[in-house]
Amino acid sequence: MRHEFATREEWLAARGLGASDIAAALGLSPYQSAYELWAIRSKLLPEPDLSDRWTVQAGIALEPVVERWYAEENAELYECDFSSGRHVLYTHDEYPWLTASPDSMLVNRETGEEGVLQLKTTSIWNADAWVGGAPLIHQVQVQGEMACTGLSFAVLACMLGDLQPLYAAHLSGVPIETLLDMARSEHLQCELRYYVVPRNERFIEWMLAGLRTFLDHVESGNPPAPDGSDSSYKTMVRLLDDTREKPAELNATADLLCEQYEELLAEERSIAIRKKAVRNSLVHMLDKSPKGTTPAGRRVSCGSKFTISPPRKDSP
Repeated sequence: MRHEFATREEWLAARGLGASDIAAALGLSPYQSAYELWAIRSKLLPEPDLSDRWTVQAGIALEPVVERWYAEENAELYECDFSSGRHVLYTHDEYPWLTASPDSMLVNRETGEEGVLQLKTTSIWNADAWVGGAPLIHQVQVQGEMACTGLSFAVLACMLGDLQPLYAAHLSGVPIETLLDMARSEHLQCELRYYVVPRNERFIEWMLAGLRTFLDHVESGNPPAPDGSDSSYKTMVRLLDDTREKPAELNATADLLCEQYEELLAEERSIAIRKKAVRNSLVHMLDKSPKGTTPAGRRVSCGSKFTISPPRKDSP
């Protein structure tokens, strides 16, 4: 079911478990754990304040630029409704607690088939994450959007490049057409990458079951098992009761976990020493050059940061 709201505040109030929350709820997000999302949905922690993160604000502000760029490159194949910026919400027919807000919509000019268009922006330093397909977290998001809209395909389009000049120009009132010209200029040399993601019924079925389990944790007040992420650790630390003076009495399992932690810590130190020895051997082989190339096509670079690029795809 489709809903449209006059303001962002009304849209936020109506938003349930959004498509952008799905990866976290299922433990598939590299940024937020299911434990942290549980704490937020349980009202134990506030929603994160992203208003001071310029990359987030720039991503929202530059969506129309990405939309216009994609629409121009694919004008013969798709008709774009240019709906980015509207406060639209779709709810799942069977599970109204699941919602989605696609950035825009597409219509295949030949078949009439409708699809979702999701718009992203990122630094050129994250270009590797968009090679051969979109990152998993975004693919999960559009599967949620297809589940809510009933549509059969989605397109993930991402503009990669130096976003700061574009965002500054946007804040100065520069129109979309000019921003797009700036993005494609030789000076900024931004790049547009996009991938079609077909609807995956098996994944959606698994996703809905996982989301129901997550909501059971929220309704019962019992958190999901913490994973190994910093997100889970920091959330649990934030939920500690500093007024409790008496130490908790732990059972014998805690001793086993302590032993495991101590063993892993010693192994980690050993690996760190060996890793540095290998690094130093490679730097020595560079023979005072800041970078070098291996027979397999790996690029070794050193300086303020030591890096090794993956081998060529055609290497044995």
